[in-house]
Amino acid sequence: MFGTEARAQHGDTLHLRLRLQLRQPCRHLVVSYHIKNRQNQHILGGHSSDRPEVHGRAWQSGEVLELAFDIPVHLHQGDYALTVLAASMADVAHYTDAVFHLWADDVATLHVMPRAHFPLSDLIEPPQDLSVIPHAPWLVLDDFFPNLLTGFRVAEYNAHLAAFPQLSVLSSLGDFASQHARYAEHYPALAHRVRPFAPAWLAGAGLAFLNFLNNAHQFLPALQQYRVPFVLTLYPGGGFGLDEPESDAKLAAVLACPLLQALIVTQGVTQDYVQRFAAGRGLALPPLHRIDGVVVNPLYLEVEAPARDAMADKAVLDICFVAERYMPQGANKGYPAFIAAALALADCARLRWHIVGGGFTPEEIDVSALGDRIQFHGRLTTQDLRQFYARMDLIVSPNQPYLLHPGNFDGFPTGCCVEAALCGVAVMATDALQQNPGYVDGESMLMLDAASEVSLAQQIEIRIRQILADPAVLTRIGQAGQVFTRELYAPERQIGERQRILRSVAQRLGLPVPMEENPLP
Repeated sequence: MFGTEARAQHGDTLHLRLRLQLRQPCRHLVVSYHIKNRQNQHILGGHSSDRPEVHGRAWQSGEVLELAFDIPVHLHQGDYALTVLAASMADVAHYTDAVFHLWADDVATLHVMPRAHFPLSDLIEPPQDLSVIPHAPWLVLDDFFPNLLTGFRVAEYNAHLAAFPQLSVLSSLGDFASQHARYAEHYPALAHRVRPFAPAWLAGAGLAFLNFLNNAHQFLPALQQYRVPFVLTLYPGGGFGLDEPESDAKLAAVLACPLLQALIVTQGVTQDYVQRFAAGRGLALPPLHRIDGVVVNPLYLEVEAPARDAMADKAVLDICFVAERYMPQGANKGYPAFIAAALALADCARLRWHIVGGGFTPEEIDVSALGDRIQFHGRLTTQDLRQFYARMDLIVSPNQPYLLHPGNFDGFPTGCCVEAALCGVAVMATDALQQNPGYVDGESMLMLDAASEVSLAQQIEIRIRQILADPAVLTRIGQAGQVFTRELYAPERQIGERQRILRSVAQRLGLPVPMEENPLP
């Protein structure tokens, strides 16, 4: 609104629309406007003190209030300026207890054009027509946020909180209080809009957004009870598997819910499976959107990372394995194959090996033959992981589908590989389900063949020995992979597209859609 200029004639109706976001809790809220002439004299004005839905309720920090005043223009020719006030005021008759939250002068100007008949007075206050525009809250429902270890959730939900002032995050995380305290240290401006889940928060909500099948299935009863429309991103994992009875039962329940307004898929194999699944059960799919990949933390994209030169100014090649240990030996992530290759390369003194992720120890598989050339780093935060990748030359991800449980599979490349590639680290990975969104073997990635008669460990060993003979190959792959990954995982493509889908759904539902101010981190 600031800087707005309007022109009107006597008898026109001026439409004044105000949208305010509460920065702190307050009661007895009164919003008023004042139109003043060139002599700074009050000519006309209006307020919301007689509206109980504004003045009579307790407002919480982060909530949005939108008001629309329709003002008949009964003014002399000339120029006028608009002042907007917001205050807590219990005694609206005497104004003796006003606590001002906003006092904004000259936020807009009005030029009234001349008319034929000259009025006797310009001190006119015509009756106003005021309507309060309801803003139904939007919600993100999740079971792990605000734990800082989930980098993609932090990136995505923070971006949504910044773009949609009526949005809050509700979490069913078990140790919510301690994790929220850590989150608040990093993001104090957003922390008050992240709350522990309680079903009552869904009352009156206009739209919900969820990631993962397990989340959708967990929150489905509450969504149905309060009739809240929702959008779901169906990532690999998180309870979603291929041709697995428990996953299929959850998927059928979610897809059959008429409240599901849009479905986002992130892999070609997921898109094909969902379409076949719905057709086979006679289910009508909502609008289906495919966005290849995953949201990544903006730390990886804030600054153009410099091109990497493998082995430059280094006597060794640093090779890493990054994953969480979800089953014995981390078999689904390919940890046994990685260690077997490392042991086969124990004769190469120029190689150092690094293991990142919770649960991996040097005792589970004997790595004593590698001596001090292997390090176990445990879990790393996003900031620490980014610094870690700055020292790495190659990440190896020989993951395999269906091992963790029937139907289970990972996205391609895994989130850890995406983050590594954004830092210029070359990626060596399997793609058993042909999910590749455009990487080229030997150019932007090194591909391992999970179906080959040659074991994964042997393939890793062979390729690393080739790299040792010509490290420039690794440099070219790391640089090309970094360029392609920055394009594929750019915020505009990942977060921006998700926000466009949410806005489109909101418009279709007839919900007020916030102005697009700062949608991306």
